[in-house]
Amino acid sequence: MPLHVDVDRTFTVGEAWFASISADGEWAVVFEDDGVTGYFYASSWDDAGEGDFTSLLDALHVYNVADVPKLASSKRLEIVWNEAGTAAMLRLDGEPHAFYDFAASRAGCRTGFPPRLADSPFVRADGLDAAIASTFA
Repeated sequence: MPLHVDVDRTFTVGEAWFASISADGEWAVVFEDDGVTGYFYASSWDDAGEGDFTSLLDALHVYNVADVPKLASSKRLEIVWNEAGTAAMLRLDGEPHAFYDFAASRAGCRTGFPPRLADSPFVRADGLDAAIASTFA
């Protein structure tokens, strides 16, 4: 299945914000590094007018800034969508770190944190690599 790389940027760990919207304008994902942690968020998207995030659906922990070695603090970030635009994956330096599958209501990340939020529509996937392989195959 072809993949669509929507965001492909290099950033320095400690401050970043990147957003990507599905091709149909229904979903959005955001990577945020606030200087303490890096998180990948899922949101619905209102494509009317200029467009807007409508509600936060879920959050996945990617890293703690203090745990990233200074020599590795420059990262290549990619936000990749499947061909249908129903699943988004976050890659850092070419490695998958987190994903949301909006169609299957599944999500996962390398750190396994946080546990599923009570009101999240996403079930946590077992085995990140296998889940990503089946979603983005």
